[in-house]
Amino acid sequence: MLTRSTSQVRILVAVCALLVLACAGLAIAASNMGFKVVKPIVIAGSGSIGDNWTALPFKNPYANVGVFCNKVGLITAVLGRASITVLNENTGGFQTVSCGTSQADALTLIAGKGIKIRQPPATGAPTNIIIAGSHDNNLQIVIPKAGSGQIGNFWFSVPYHTTYTTAADLCQNGNLSPGPVPAAASITRLNASTGALVTANCGSAQASALMLQFGEFVQIRDPGGPKTFTPSHY
Repeated sequence: MLTRSTSQVRILVAVCALLVLACAGLAIAASNMGFKVVKPIVIAGSGSIGDNWTALPFKNPYANVGVFCNKVGLITAVLGRASITVLNENTGGFQTVSCGTSQADALTLIAGKGIKIRQPPATGAPTNIIIAGSHDNNLQIVIPKAGSGQIGNFWFSVPYHTTYTTAADLCQNGNLSPGPVPAAASITRLNASTGALVTANCGSAQASALMLQFGEFVQIRDPGGPKTFTPSHY
């Protein structure tokens, strides 16, 4: 199981077929169930503080960013609008849109990929949001070969009922390159509260020590790509 801090995340698991909410600090949704998760949001500060790297369920009710903003309660008014950023791993291009705009409505969310949420300080700015969805057992993740700049950087939505505990678990399940030839794949996590990045190479002691955090995506980069895998889950 993932290591979780109850001060960081509170989880509400919903069995959709029964429409029953179960409150449990360390509960995990089974693969054939829907769930709701209370995701903490760090308000934007200087630098990367408040860059909330957010994992989305592989199946979810958010057809686009605009729908996501409205359903989870991010600010859509002109003053204090939240922004959502996605990364195209094939081109290395970032796309950032503001909640409450036509651009947000036009940006489709892609299964298996995480999003960066940045919520400026404003009256009513949420410090947590509720994310709903379920798992897709058959979704395959394709990590392209790392190239120049951001090309090949994949924002992987760690499943909400994953069997991964550490970056090393993800390296193993994804058959990511352990190095030294080609160079090792890397897993990066961002701490939204401090803005600090932590990167560990597959095959290293650091990968075994890097704990995956519930509700966060991690960035995967593999010079030996492309790599295709089906994420492990309960």
